[in-house]
Amino acid sequence: MPYFDPEPKEKLEDLYDFRGELESLVKAVQTAKMVVVTGFRRTGKTSLVKVALNLCPLPSLYLDCRFTGYPTLKGFLGELAKALSKLSSKERRLLEKLKGISGVRVTLAPQVAVEFSWRREKPDLLELLASLNDWALEKGVRAVLVFDEAQELRALNWIGLTKLFAYIYDHFKGVSLVFSGSQFGLLHDFLGVDNPTAPLFGRPYIEVKTRKLQREEALEFLELGFQQHGVKPPRELLEQAVEKLDGVIGWLTFFGHLATIKGATQQTLKETLWKASALALQELQNFLKTRRSHRYLEILKITARGATRWSTIKAKLEDLEGHTINDSDYNNLLTTLVKAGYLEEHPEGYRIADPILEAALQEHSVR
Repeated sequence: MPYFDPEPKEKLEDLYDFRGELESLVKAVQTAKMVVVTGFRRTGKTSLVKVALNLCPLPSLYLDCRFTGYPTLKGFLGELAKALSKLSSKERRLLEKLKGISGVRVTLAPQVAVEFSWRREKPDLLELLASLNDWALEKGVRAVLVFDEAQELRALNWIGLTKLFAYIYDHFKGVSLVFSGSQFGLLHDFLGVDNPTAPLFGRPYIEVKTRKLQREEALEFLELGFQQHGVKPPRELLEQAVEKLDGVIGWLTFFGHLATIKGATQQTLKETLWKASALALQELQNFLKTRRSHRYLEILKITARGATRWSTIKAKLEDLEGHTINDSDYNNLLTTLVKAGYLEEHPEGYRIADPILEAALQEHSVR
């Protein structure tokens, strides 16, 4: 798979660099009961996880927790059924165990499929995962249960997911857990690893973080990617792309993919920035729909326009509203934006984490 293929990578030869992070993740998956993978949006978390799973000798189930616009139990069960179907197609003994669970239907033709009833006779999640645990122990392995963008499961915690995860951690020797998320602060809050009242508190885990590429790395990534297509764009164009996209490998891939279709030109770079901005703004608006306060957006706009210090951002927000804002309320807003991966802290204060979003907030009217 070429570097510029927009699909997440799954093979080592398709993954650009990140060898240190990959080695850490492969080791963690094989040794730890719980692993957390964090990083800003489009810094390669999904690719890193999928390549690591393919390098591990352990069976795995991968669930993408962005299964609907708003997580539902039906969507969750659908993702779990899909993951079990994929694993069971190679492991008939697991299939036999699943057949005996109430609310589970197994079909063999035209291909192996595990389906759940989700209305009347929903399967018991603990019983399902107990069967997975029993199968893994009989086989002499540990099954790796992966939840990508796991912070999205916060909306489903009414079914006791974190209690279930804690039970798996404590009692299922044949199952380990991997959680990844771009809204890393919200992911930590959901898991409750730092909350003494949460079910998973106190359980040791290993965290692996993705990162933005350094300038020279980003240039090399673009050069190698274009070489795969027999193209050599002007160095100046690549430098401009790196400056605008700031080492975010997902956006660099987006540019490279479009350039291989339409040509490596200034116009293609402009189109990349326009499309990426629209996508980043849509993602932000989806996040804001889950928040009651209009202040989140105003803080982001103020920061995008150059205000970085705590006091400066607060003063401008107060000017907009025409009254003083409580320090505690203001701090809560900043903390949430940092946890959600929209702001990042640096020595001089705060800045927008995604350069594309920063440019979009500067140039477009957002409500």
